[in-house]
Amino acid sequence: MLLRSSQSTKRVRLWGVPDSRMKWLWLLCGIGIYGGVLGGYLYVKYTQPVTNLAQEPLRSFGFVTLVLILFAASYSLRRRLLRALPGKVQSWLWMHIGLGTTTLLVALMHSDFAGITHAFLVQWSDLLRAYAGPGALLALFVLVLSGVLGKLLDMFYTGRIVREAGTNGVGIAPTVEERVQELTEAVERLCAGKSEAFKSFCRLALRGQRDAQRTVAVAPVEHQDFQRVREILRKRASLLSSLRRMRHAERLMRRWRCVHVVLSLLAFAVILYHCCMQILVILHVI
Repeated sequence: MLLRSSQSTKRVRLWGVPDSRMKWLWLLCGIGIYGGVLGGYLYVKYTQPVTNLAQEPLRSFGFVTLVLILFAASYSLRRRLLRALPGKVQSWLWMHIGLGTTTLLVALMHSDFAGITHAFLVQWSDLLRAYAGPGALLALFVLVLSGVLGKLLDMFYTGRIVREAGTNGVGIAPTVEERVQELTEAVERLCAGKSEAFKSFCRLALRGQRDAQRTVAVAPVEHQDFQRVREILRKRASLLSSLRRMRHAERLMRRWRCVHVVLSLLAFAVILYHCCMQILVILHVI
């Protein structure tokens, strides 16, 4: 009985995010949208010559791209503003990823793969032709690429945080901070009424200016408490090291999200300009 209980206490707690089946739904949704658009593109490509991007269905592909962009951008509204909307944030994230990737593929067909198979960009001014059409496509590509890289960074650093939480003996960062505070208070209580050498050692160790494994000359009656303090400081230093690694991972992920948000705003501005100008052309306003 004692052996079983000791084994259970040594069992490492696993930390992680539950998997979402919504990713498969949005993957199938993206494949379905792309398959439908691809079918229309191939039908036109092999049945009639494509002379300009205003020709159907290439023009309609542009509207499909805009709708997909708006749906993909709704994830930011759900995460930051409209938190009362139904569904978990993780499910909305998979929608964001699935539709965001599909958007780029549909946009390539809308441009008839200009700049990739023909009409190559020779100079920077080529990005502004067709009312910044190539620039909008490039902005969308950079945006999707930053999102993919951000997701890979999230997977890597989330795994690192999970491993830290599972091996530090306490858990995630907020719990570690609480435990560090408890250990700090325990050291301060043990310092009460002790000699100046004892207190000085504890103060320097709490500030990280002294190794907790070093010994100092203390009174014989303080040896037992001194050993307890050293053990507490050792645990505290280990938790602080784990906390720094987790906070570092969180900080990198947060900074990359900020980069992605800035890129999304710039890309949306270019894409919106291109869409508005094309609509004005269709309406024969310009």
